This record gives sequence, structure tokens and C-alpha cells, in this order.
Amino acid sequence: QDFDDAKQGRMLARQWLVNLANHIPLSIWYDWHDDGPDPTEPEHHFGTVTNDYRTGQSPVYLPKPAYRAAKTLTSALAGFRFTRRLALGSPDDYALLFNSGNESRLAVWTTSATEHSVRIPSSPCEFEILAHTGEKRGALAVKSGALVLTVHDGPRYLLVKHPNPILNAAPASPVGEEASSPP
Repeated sequence: QDFDDAKQGRMLARQWLVNLANHIPLSIWYDWHDDGPDPTEPEHHFGTVTNDYRTGQSPVYLPKPAYRAAKTLTSALAGFRFTRRLALGSPDDYALLFNSGNESRLAVWTTSATEHSVRIPSSPCEFEILAHTGEKRGALAVKSGALVLTVHDGPRYLLVKHPNPILNAAPASPVGEEASSPP
């Protein structure tokens, strides 16, 4: 079995992001909490939190990566609207642009089995980078006309608080690379 808690967290973020990009108003994730402790029973491990109830502790259920991915996505993109999927040259590579007023956010990942670099048009600025589970991954400064970023299968959120006209004018994915491609 190649599906573990870490992969579940990456897949939750990717599913919800593709749903947002396709204007699907509701995403359902099965299951909210693990159904049991049996390590050989897959059905026991679909939850976003563990099964054991921890009386008197906070939180009472331990969050798994899927829980942290859901929390990070809803926090990072709160108040933002999906604008378009940017053209990156491969249907495997995703850069979803979200806007709120003059602020822009990107969600970037790949479905490719190998990490690689992508170029995203950008005005000079600094992007704050968050992992899909909320960890800060530092900042990335863009001095010329493109952000160069290594992508992998876990989405990262790139936050910029200043207007970015080059990013906002970046071309959308051509037909065949639309947001409805499998995540």
C-alpha cells in the first residue's frame, strides 16, 4: 500500500484546489476521523484526525496531515477567489491563481513523479511560501520577470501582499491543461 497519512494530506489539498478551480461549491472528504486503530484495516485510517479520544486534552483528537492541509488551504485562501490556472507548459504542472483586491495567492504543485522547476511570470516582489500543511517555507524574492520554483506533489501556497501586474496578466492554461484535469 502506497497510501499513508502524508499522501492523504497532499491528496486532500489537491482535490479541494481542483474543486475550487472548477467552481465546485462543496467538497466532501471521507472520513472526518479514523474509524479504528487496526493497522491492517484501511477503512480505519481515512480520517483527518486520529481515532483515539484524549479525555481532558486539547485537541481531543490528534490532527493528521489531512486536517492540517484543510486548515492551511482554508486559511491561506480565505477571502480569495479562483482566477485561473496558469500555463506552465505541462498538463502535470498546476499553478492556480487566486485574487482578492490587489493581493494574489498561488497554489502550485505537480502530478509528475519527479520534482522539477517551473517558471511563473511575476513582477519583482517577495513571495511567502507555505507548505500544504501550514509550515512556513521561507520567502522567495523575484527580481526579474519570473518566479522559478521547484514543484513536487504537495501543493505549496505562495502569498504576495502587493500588486503583481505581470502575475495577474500571466496566460491561462491552453485547452488540454484546464483545471479539470485529474489532480
